[in-house]
Amino acid sequence: YDPVNCPNNSPNFQPVNSYCETTGSGNTGFYITVYMDINGSSSTYGETYTNSVYKPGVCPPPCIYTCYGEGYKCVNNICEYGVLTLIGVTGGDYYFDPTDGVFKPHWVCIFRYVWSDGSHGIDILIDSQNGTCNEQI
Repeated sequence: YDPVNCPNNSPNFQPVNSYCETTGSGNTGFYITVYMDINGSSSTYGETYTNSVYKPGVCPPPCIYTCYGEGYKCVNNICEYGVLTLIGVTGGDYYFDPTDGVFKPHWVCIFRYVWSDGSHGIDILIDSQNGTCNEQI
């Protein structure tokens, strides 16, 4: 092969761009890659083509379901109930309970729902007047 006297005129398509295909309602689930011939000696130099692959994990489409209720979220087109997870505790002070005349511990338990895709909901604060957060779940 002599590149001066006999140049390689075979197309050399290389990826130049990639993106998630979208419509007015969001991702379609398809991952688009644009390829371009970068060989200046090729008769198709500068031409492009696209390749479309369904990759809902990379380009998640909008959920086709509406999930109702606390702790529910659409994950991969399935209404999933998240795991209520204790993420922190604040407080540790005491309050006076007039019903029995005793000072009792007071904590604020911080929970959030976590789903299988790794996402999580907002923090949920729950008063715990018995000194433990485990019984709040």
